[in-house]
Amino acid sequence: MSERIDKKINVRKNRKNMVNVRRNRQEHVNGRIDKNMAMSEKNRTRTCKWTQNFDVIRFATYRTACKLRFIQKKTSLSVVDIWNIIEAFRENGLNTLEPESELNSSRVESVLNSIYVHLNKRLPLSQQVDSNQCVQMLLNWLVGAFDRYD
Repeated sequence: MSERIDKKINVRKNRKNMVNVRRNRQEHVNGRIDKNMAMSEKNRTRTCKWTQNFDVIRFATYRTACKLRFIQKKTSLSVVDIWNIIEAFRENGLNTLEPESELNSSRVESVLNSIYVHLNKRLPLSQQVDSNQCVQMLLNWLVGAFDRYD
């Protein structure tokens, strides 16, 4: 009987130690991010994804959905509505383009910048987003996702 109790206590101690190691790892990662603000947006997004640990999700569809939702929250796309998108597309002349035409990265950046400028016009001052950071993060993600030469 006492052996069982000792085993349970040891298991609990081991679990607490594992939790402390995870917390220390998280603090170390967060400290590294705070100290090194010159890190590129692409690496910062990868580091944030690593701390989220999406790989423990079993099914690929759920894992992909969680990753996309993470990017949506980080880039504040969850507060952008369809009217901002339509207005930005019209402002940049995308409504007259042929469906087969390609956009270069500077044009995509101007569209994204337009989307976030219109979003900040609509939001109150307390809820406005950092448009430059969101544009750069989303542009880097789009280029990484759709780059043909990578």
